[in-house]
Amino acid sequence: PAGVDAATINTQSGEAVASSGFVYPDFASVANLNLVGDAIQVENLLRLTPPVEWKGGAVWHADKQNVQTGFETSFDFKISDLGSRPPYEIGADGIVFVIQNQSASGLGPEGGDIGYTNITNSLAIEFDTWFNNELGDPNNNHISIQTRGALANRPDLSASLGWTVDVPDFSDG
Repeated sequence: PAGVDAATINTQSGEAVASSGFVYPDFASVANLNLVGDAIQVENLLRLTPPVEWKGGAVWHADKQNVQTGFETSFDFKISDLGSRPPYEIGADGIVFVIQNQSASGLGPEGGDIGYTNITNSLAIEFDTWFNNELGDPNNNHISIQTRGALANRPDLSASLGWTVDVPDFSDG
């Protein structure tokens, strides 16, 4: 199953409280997390989507975090059990780390929209594993940083701040 193995996010508030944030060494507990769409807890992991077509899932922290003065994060993810849809290649569409101020239950359309399309006031870092020619994707394995400022975000090349194909294979499990 595709999922996030562990996540750590720390933010600096710049106010009287020196810092705020959260740490999840694993996901044995999903306290303070909103699992949206097809996202589920599987033992101590999160699975965002099952390996079938047209599924989408998201996980958001229940409390807004102040990222205005910066933050640090590290997380691991695994894309596996890719499924298939002959005659197309296996798997789709990737995973996205999104910072947004719209909703703790936000989820954009699945498929080529990769789950963050139409989320306003957002910055998305997509680990894209499917080539969508109509969106201007450089290939089927790239990272792109996407934003349209306060406008609704979208995965096409016109919203990219930058991208690279010089990355390991994301779909290797």
